[in-house]
Amino acid sequence: GPALAPVLLNVFVITGALLGPIVGQFWGIPPIYSMACGVVVGGVAQTLLQFPFLRQKRILVTPSFDLRHPGVKRVALLMVPSIFGLALYQLNVIISRQFCSFLGEGPLSYFYYAQRLIEFPSGVFAVAIATVAMPNLSRDAARGKIESVKETYRYALRLVFFVMLPATAGLAGLALPLTSVFFQRGVFDHDMATQTAITVVGFCFGLWASAGVKQTVPVFFALQDTKTPVKVSAVCLLVYLGAAFAMYRPWGTFGLALAICLSSTANFLILLWLLHRRLGDLQLKGVAISAAKS
Repeated sequence: GPALAPVLLNVFVITGALLGPIVGQFWGIPPIYSMACGVVVGGVAQTLLQFPFLRQKRILVTPSFDLRHPGVKRVALLMVPSIFGLALYQLNVIISRQFCSFLGEGPLSYFYYAQRLIEFPSGVFAVAIATVAMPNLSRDAARGKIESVKETYRYALRLVFFVMLPATAGLAGLALPLTSVFFQRGVFDHDMATQTAITVVGFCFGLWASAGVKQTVPVFFALQDTKTPVKVSAVCLLVYLGAAFAMYRPWGTFGLALAICLSSTANFLILLWLLHRRLGDLQLKGVAISAAKS
């Protein structure tokens, strides 16, 4: 039900893209505006889709604008660091595109298309597992059941590595066939598909760590700590800057992908260390054995 909401956004964006030339021909409107309308309508549609399910669960209430309510203040304080976290993510995207622009024509497309392929398993599996685990983490953290929090976290890690490690191997092994089938047409020739495939392989080195971060950050959120993940992200942005500056010239988009992998790995390991200090022994031996088998 609610998990289908992003599908609506994609449907309306694709519809806007298909209608763009028609709109431009008959009404003289630039096709890009049709795409923009598709994004807006899709965003509204995926929001409205939630309402019937909220009504079914009897939690659809009439909003009240009481800004002095203690709950509103608490949520606002927790939300501010998350906003900075999103800003850091966007800054990372901007910096990556800037580095690509220094490499001439083409690398920006290689980097963008490679990210789309990498985000497919990450968005489908890693985000889904984190979303499912979040309610249990929040409930147990609120009740002070720290051992249950750690157990849920270990289960999420085992599950995500069980899926993501084979997916990583598949993406690396089939990088060129995938980029050829999806992107090689028109001016996007075989050499471009090859460069995109090489970039995909670079991203694969850090896919496991990125998936681990997606499972670890919700644990901090469940503990009502939104500051720590943002601070770690800021440190890892510096890691990315240093690595990208060192590798983008000799290795191009492959080097930029490796820089993101180093940043993701640092992010995961630092969060893991901080979580260990906060909650005690996480008992991750079983997770490591499961990941090794995968």
